[in-house]
Amino acid sequence: MDVIDPTVRNVEVVRSARTSVGYLAFTHNLYEINILEHERDIDQDVRAFGRITDIDGFLLFVAEVFISKIDDNSKYFEICRLQSGGARAFYAMLLRWKLEHLPLSQMVDRFVAYWNEVGGTIFVGRWGDYTQDNDFFPRYVVWSDKSDAEKANLAIVRIKDEQDFIESALSKYVDLAGDLDVIDETLYLNLKYGTSDDLEIELIRAGFNGVLAKHLLQNYSTFVEFFSGEHAEFLFHEGILDEMRSNSENEISIFEVKLMAGL
Repeated sequence: MDVIDPTVRNVEVVRSARTSVGYLAFTHNLYEINILEHERDIDQDVRAFGRITDIDGFLLFVAEVFISKIDDNSKYFEICRLQSGGARAFYAMLLRWKLEHLPLSQMVDRFVAYWNEVGGTIFVGRWGDYTQDNDFFPRYVVWSDKSDAEKANLAIVRIKDEQDFIESALSKYVDLAGDLDVIDETLYLNLKYGTSDDLEIELIRAGFNGVLAKHLLQNYSTFVEFFSGEHAEFLFHEGILDEMRSNSENEISIFEVKLMAGL
């Protein structure tokens, strides 16, 4: 039996990674890359790349050090697009929006404005009408052919798709860069949690979404106590729910606080 995952034990033959970056690539599930074939080249490229200090540098790191080693570009089409400078600029924009905690309505407006500026044929993934180049599936639309309502709807579904892509395909590279200690700590925290604030991060780790965590600490901090120790804990005072209702907060946020805080 031929097993290439170094975490697997009790088998007849185990082919293990020979470098720390190779082992970490396995533990972070970089299944799109033949790790054992490329781990030494990846190790050299990581050492040569230097420290990552901004979002553009992070995406370039992912593209040059890892994505360039993917053998089957058609199977992993989505992430292979990061080899394009235009695609990296697009995802850098999305990651900056994530750090800004933009609400959906603003993201839709910005998406539409961005596509209006780009114009022509737009990549929209599975929502496309046309194929392009050697593509087998319709992944593009002619932007000028779409009505304002269709443009807004395309923006909504693409935002959801791109958020899923960032979470599933890019977040593991954030964790890997952190484990390799090649990324600025503040940038790492911002990319992973959407903030570098210690208390916000603790709330997110406790299960709150990032937008609500920031909102609670900015507007309801008098109702929240934090206790550090072996296990960080938050104590929420019951008055927070009445205060949120008096401020006309949306019911979803109130319910989340009630549920997560055990009130």
